[in-house]
Amino acid sequence: MRAVVLAVLVSLACAASAAAEPYVVVYKPTVPSVDAKTDQLQTAYAFVSRHRWSTAVRGFSADLSSSQRDRVALDGRELLEPRQQHLHRPNCSRNRKSFS
Repeated sequence: MRAVVLAVLVSLACAASAAAEPYVVVYKPTVPSVDAKTDQLQTAYAFVSRHRWSTAVRGFSADLSSSQRDRVALDGRELLEPRQQHLHRPNCSRNRKSFS
């Protein structure tokens, strides 16, 4: 029975991460603690931040599913802007120049 439960949990985790895309979430300058707010969002919406910033820019990067992205956006009281602009997905599809 434990093996079945574990297999289901692993499958769900893999499906969630496969649908996730990279985002940068930027907080308002007034957020008291980047770590505390990011920890709160991670716990509430089940993601893991990749990077955190607290000096020039206050925020974090993470792979978020569309559902996680929407829930983070709804929790946007401390995000930089109240609309879609506060969640930025890096454009990784641009052609990169070779430096050979």
